[in-house]
Amino acid sequence: MGVNAIITDQLGELKTEIKQNTDHPSYANLILAQISELNSSEDSNAV
Repeated sequence: MGVNAIITDQLGELKTEIKQNTDHPSYANLILAQISELNSSEDSNAV
């Protein structure tokens, strides 16, 4: 996910969403995750 911590009152909903995306990711979510990782690594290199 590219984060160190998440603050939420909806922990159950967050866990369900993470489980769905990890167990059965759609093709669109796989592409989105890859793009997010690329953007994250580019931001780290820019500093």
